[in-house]
Amino acid sequence: MQKIYTKTGDDGTTAIIGGLRVSKCDARIEAIGSIDELNANIGILLEDSITGALHESRYPLLIAIQNDLFTIGAQLADTQHKNISTTLFKESTLTLEQKIDTLAGRLPELKNFILPSGTSWAAKAHMARAVCRRAERKLTELNSTNIKKSDPKNTEKPITIEILSYINRLSDLLFMLAREDVAANNGREIIWHQ
Repeated sequence: MQKIYTKTGDDGTTAIIGGLRVSKCDARIEAIGSIDELNANIGILLEDSITGALHESRYPLLIAIQNDLFTIGAQLADTQHKNISTTLFKESTLTLEQKIDTLAGRLPELKNFILPSGTSWAAKAHMARAVCRRAERKLTELNSTNIKKSDPKNTEKPITIEILSYINRLSDLLFMLAREDVAANNGREIIWHQ
């Protein structure tokens, strides 16, 4: 039987690509963890889409997003970014933008802030969107941490703009998917009243 535990992380450290051990509260691990949590939230949306009316359009999109997020996590674990593909993320970001534009053309224009609700699936999409925004903040924090390091031996590279753009656009897409679900299921967008 293969054991899943190694006991090497019992001291509060974890290994990243190349064997370097870092604290589990390191900015890089926080960013990786946020991407992992986002991917799990996309998995919830994916499973809830299997029986929904929008399954045909959501399923391939959400699977592609999960794959992209896994790739981002792997690239975050590679401090040298030796295997980074900026072309991949430019293309993926363009795909997200096209889907956002398509949804925007079909949905009523939004003139007010809305509360994160409307349908059960939409609420879960808003939760994923909030996790996505946190992941974006963690990536930005990691960039800030790397830029501030003055050690000439520090070889960590900043997160590429392509990854940051992808995550930013993904949060917009999740918002639009939530709105699509509300419209398709005769839900109601609740306007924020100050």
